[in-house]
Amino acid sequence: MMTDFREFREVIEREQIDPEKVTQWPPILSYPSFAKTPCQKPKPLIANLLDCGSRILFGGGSKTFKTWLQCDLAVSLACGCPWLGFETVPTRVLYVNLELREYYMQKRLGSIIEAKGIDGSLDNLIVLNLRGFHFSRPELCTHLLELCLLEKLSMIFIDPYYKLLTSLDDENSQTQMGEVLRSFDPINKADVTTAFGIHFSKGNQAGKEPEDRISGAGTIVRDADDVITLTKHEQPFAFTLDFIIRDHPPIEPFVIQWHAPIMVRADLDPAKIKGPAGRRESCNPQELFSIIQNNDDSLKTKDLVQLVGDQLGWSPRTVMAKLHTLCAERKIFKSKLSECWNIKA
Repeated sequence: MMTDFREFREVIEREQIDPEKVTQWPPILSYPSFAKTPCQKPKPLIANLLDCGSRILFGGGSKTFKTWLQCDLAVSLACGCPWLGFETVPTRVLYVNLELREYYMQKRLGSIIEAKGIDGSLDNLIVLNLRGFHFSRPELCTHLLELCLLEKLSMIFIDPYYKLLTSLDDENSQTQMGEVLRSFDPINKADVTTAFGIHFSKGNQAGKEPEDRISGAGTIVRDADDVITLTKHEQPFAFTLDFIIRDHPPIEPFVIQWHAPIMVRADLDPAKIKGPAGRRESCNPQELFSIIQNNDDSLKTKDLVQLVGDQLGWSPRTVMAKLHTLCAERKIFKSKLSECWNIKA
């Protein structure tokens, strides 16, 4: 943790260094030297899942209770009570609310606290309501760094992620999304974890890998230390939780179900996620053939993968596998002239 304002200002200046200035790189170390270098183990926040100084994403479709789930975690961390069966460590938490009106944010937190039967003080939970408040991303990051120091925070929820983007930001740009995420690096370097609520891409998610369900550039997912996705289950108000974890042992998917105002674990098969209405989950190559037929010589591979993902919910890996099948059956080919997909007459 930073100890004074001078060190805090040095962090800011270091992150905003002029590119033309000489970069002061850390020294390289031989492995024997590195092995003897004292390295402090990160403070845990959620047992076997999340540490201080990490970055975590909560991904899900629209209106899938992502904010409710994050609010539940914020309350649980503030008082050190279990969250979905995971043990937590009492933590100073800031929830940056970018979307909800203050009345509804207050009501949500109050209902969660009541449902969890929390009687003690929740001084560890701090709320910053910014709906309708105009700010730049650098201004927000600077203010959050100041709050980290003043309030001795260990975790900040910033919800939702898309509210951080401007009209000039392209969510599908690897470079631009990398810059957005790097702007929060000083906070993580201050041993504070950041959490972001982020949306899924359009279309059904049944045929996609968990990491492919999140909207925007792949940088967003790859940058995070932990990713938790909520995918609609066959059962109503139920969701399969998938975990993509960098620094801890894998966690098997499980199902949670909405018991207002909190989610609870449900004894349901996590593999039975909701498929497209009226469609089988077998990913029939004929469905891909029909899309190519209807768009003959007009879709390049990238555009075809996007369209099939939106219409059928297939992952890019599945689309490429089915393209290979149709090519082997000599039903389709890719034009060398247009680089678009065609059906064979």
